[in-house]
Amino acid sequence: MPPTPFAAALDLLAPYLPDVLVGARERAQLHACLRWLPFDLAVYWGVECRLAAYAPQVDVQLCVAQGAPGHDWLASTTPEYGPGPVLLAHPAWQRLRHFAQLWAAGQLPPAPHLWLGFDLAPGVPMPLPLIHVRTDQLQIDAAPHVLAPLLAEQWTPGLAASLERALTAAPQMPVYMGCLLARQNPAVRVTQLIAIPDAVAYLRRIGWPGELARVRDLLDPVSMWTTHVGLSLNIGAEVQPYLGLEMLNWTLPPAPRASWRSCLNTLVARGLCTPAKQDALLAYPGLAPVPPPDGYGEEPAGNAVYTMARNLLHIKLALLADHEIEAKAYLDVHQGWLQLGPLHPARTAQISHSL
Repeated sequence: MPPTPFAAALDLLAPYLPDVLVGARERAQLHACLRWLPFDLAVYWGVECRLAAYAPQVDVQLCVAQGAPGHDWLASTTPEYGPGPVLLAHPAWQRLRHFAQLWAAGQLPPAPHLWLGFDLAPGVPMPLPLIHVRTDQLQIDAAPHVLAPLLAEQWTPGLAASLERALTAAPQMPVYMGCLLARQNPAVRVTQLIAIPDAVAYLRRIGWPGELARVRDLLDPVSMWTTHVGLSLNIGAEVQPYLGLEMLNWTLPPAPRASWRSCLNTLVARGLCTPAKQDALLAYPGLAPVPPPDGYGEEPAGNAVYTMARNLLHIKLALLADHEIEAKAYLDVHQGWLQLGPLHPARTAQISHSL
């Protein structure tokens, strides 16, 4: 019996994902992508939405933990369970499986999880992965051992030297490093946690070729909502012009609802987000019991309910050419069995007495 497709998770989320964020065409693209992947690939995943008025594109990300069922699926060589011959005909999936096998065998520096991202567009015949590996606990000299299996012949001495310069200039290791295999960009995507006052100086040190004044102007309002940002950079033989600013997920405790509302109010005022999308984002978080897909595992012993927890993960502002800025929101989902404990005996007696 074939495994339940991950598209079943999208069906569970559908009532809480309004059309203003994910339209009918984009929902169909999501479904077409996720039917290639098994339901147990990830219990933590999310949808990426553009916030401008005429920006309907959505993408999807799935978090795969080391040693979890999703990791087993990625590394599998059996025809009954694993990516299968159609996906593995593409070099991106071949490299990902090779990486997963090395990861399973303990032949890579330790990494607790990775994120698989999939760009969605009409006419794409199969999902092709973007891969981001958690790396903040690694040393600089471990980076080549993580990235080389994914980049293969694209891991060149020039790229290695450029990445080492960027890592040496940073206050700590990046939270994530990854490869943009689906975009055919032989660069390393680095997501670097940094305090807002230090961000411009860091970009100057690594030779980022964009306009630093644009970044400084953009960081001024961001400092009202958070103390740190995630700088998303592409490092090739040289630092590439792309820059993303991820915010509202880089501090603990997480950003309160008031910060999200203030941030979205500012994006609406700047024309980067529509009022309807703002309202939909603020209404998205919640927790709901949902029926697990037919045939998916067994209900655990005890008093358990299958739930889907929804939250806002972060906002990204991407600096584009021609002084344009693109705003995106990342909506996360955590699904699984929630074990409910028994009522305290005193509370049970109190309920019985009131009946």
